[in-house]
Amino acid sequence: MGATLAVITSDSENTFIKENLVGANYYWVGGERLDGNWKWVTEETWSYTAFDPNNPVKDYEKCLTANQNGWHDWDCTTSHEFICEKPLQ
Repeated sequence: MGATLAVITSDSENTFIKENLVGANYYWVGGERLDGNWKWVTEETWSYTAFDPNNPVKDYEKCLTANQNGWHDWDCTTSHEFICEKPLQ
C-alpha cells in the first residue's frame, strides 16, 4: 500500500500522534534498535526523541512503540496496533 511505520522526527509530529492516539494503548512506530543505536525504518536521521522518562529500558527490546506518555522500547514479537504514514502523492 506504499506506507511505512510512522517516523517521528519533530515535536510537532510527536504532538500530532499523541493527540490522535486512543487511550493508553501502545502503538508500533518505525524505530528499531540496531547495533545498540536507534534508527528509523526509512533511514531518516535519528535526531529527535520523545522517550517516556523510564525508557529505553532493555537492550534486547529492539522495537519502538508510542503512547500518550511517550516512546517505549519493546520486544518486537509483542502484539500492538500500529501507526503508518504514506508519502503525499
